[in-house]
Amino acid sequence: MEERLGDASPLPVDIVGSSTFGISTKISAQKTYNMYETDGWMASYIGFLSIYGGFINGNIRRIFSSVVSNLLVIVSGDTVYSVQVIVDYNSFPTTYQPIVGIIGTLNTVSTPVYMAEDVSGNILISDTINLNVYSPQGPNIFYPVSLAAAQVTPGYVWFHDNRFIMTCSAVTSGSQSQNFNVTPFWILSEYTVEPQPLVSFPGGTQFTGIMSSKAGFSVGGSYVPSKGNLILVMGQNVTEAWFDVGAQLFPYQKSTAFNIDYGCTNPDTIARLDQYVVWLGTNEQTSAMLFMSDGGVPKPIVTDGIDRLLSTLQFPNQAEAYIFRRNNRIFYHINFTGDNFSLFYDIQKDKIYHASDKDFNCFPLSQVVMLNNEYYAISTSTNLLYVVPSDVYTQDGFEAPYVRVGKTQLLEDQSVFIANDIGFTIREGDTIPQYRAGLPYYLVTQDQKFLITSDTQYNLVTSQNDNSDVYYPRVDFCFSIDGGYTYSQIVGYDLNALGMRQNMLRWWGMGRCNSFTPQFRFYGVNGFVCTDGILNIRQ
Repeated sequence: MEERLGDASPLPVDIVGSSTFGISTKISAQKTYNMYETDGWMASYIGFLSIYGGFINGNIRRIFSSVVSNLLVIVSGDTVYSVQVIVDYNSFPTTYQPIVGIIGTLNTVSTPVYMAEDVSGNILISDTINLNVYSPQGPNIFYPVSLAAAQVTPGYVWFHDNRFIMTCSAVTSGSQSQNFNVTPFWILSEYTVEPQPLVSFPGGTQFTGIMSSKAGFSVGGSYVPSKGNLILVMGQNVTEAWFDVGAQLFPYQKSTAFNIDYGCTNPDTIARLDQYVVWLGTNEQTSAMLFMSDGGVPKPIVTDGIDRLLSTLQFPNQAEAYIFRRNNRIFYHINFTGDNFSLFYDIQKDKIYHASDKDFNCFPLSQVVMLNNEYYAISTSTNLLYVVPSDVYTQDGFEAPYVRVGKTQLLEDQSVFIANDIGFTIREGDTIPQYRAGLPYYLVTQDQKFLITSDTQYNLVTSQNDNSDVYYPRVDFCFSIDGGYTYSQIVGYDLNALGMRQNMLRWWGMGRCNSFTPQFRFYGVNGFVCTDGILNIRQ
């Protein structure tokens, strides 16, 4: 990027960057909302569209993708649904037609729900009060599972080595529950093989594991992808590694080499993909932290600023997470619903970013799963089913806020300088002007700008005036001279019209300062691609 004026000196502007803010904005104000780094550029985070809203018995509690039966299972209110989606890629835009059927009914309407599937296609559904099985391949399509023999109340469930595994939220005696959420037990189902059996949990020492590394209760667990017979069993303040060794008395054997000194705050935050298990953890001496493990000692996912942010959580137990792959990136996304903010973590790049809805509240999607090479999602605050296409960047039609707050520029000798001009490279000229409603056939100039009336209230159309909100993609810029505490007036530029791809996006005359923190906000519905720029200064 060219320098301006003979005595101007260039300073780098880090448009490309993550949320690496410090414990004080004076240290670092760097934040990124709804964008991530790819090949040295910044690109827009995921968008989504609603495709079905016919779940009438309450908000959705859980979505699950069945590999064996090739369908989605959704629990909404007390009703369990099966969903198949017919996708027409030949239409423009792509159309999604859900085919929805009712499977059965639960006895609860709002408790947490967890699901897992075995090799026969049995889908175990725990609503943390009762167990049910959806068996689309067998004669018993939907049936309850008795836990009378095991004498426990169900918790989190997963599947490993032909067994369902379940943590226990209570020990029961007759019809009475005792010691709610203080049991160290986790139990196995009977070995499941084809032809398809009924799922059962017999109880007894042959089917019961006990967490013993620390005092506390069992919370959740996971198999470790790519690690064969290894599972992680997570407690309140410790995680134990267990190996399926095929022993007769109890098939799993606890590792004597190591355990993980952090448990799990909420099983809704457990997610796994590729070779990683990620969760929100804590123990008796620390506040909540994000952890990632490939079966060994976990790696904290943290910066100084993120650690300080998580230490201020008022509701660490109110969190939900999911993991997915997009554009060769594996993202772990977590919503802190009680504290109303969201983060996502790029595992390969080891970088953390902020995510939000259009109003900078918690990101709307609660869970994301894949079916037939498409991602589908739910929000626990709605009764809608969403699709997450790779070419959609709006949040069900609403613009997402894309924001980058860059590094604060300071000269080594702390001297005063004049911020002359600032600019960076951005993709332009590949989107048509956007309008929310109204007629097409707007009158435009030769350079593709819309003709408007002198009071800027109306666009000129061939047949009649219409007050639709017509706008181009835009970038707003403001800056701080006090370390990111306060910012200047916003100055925005429309991006070039369709076909006008050569660009020079630059702002001038920021004035005298001895620290300079840039902030850019991007507005548009087709996503953004941009890279680093230059701040030219004079002394």
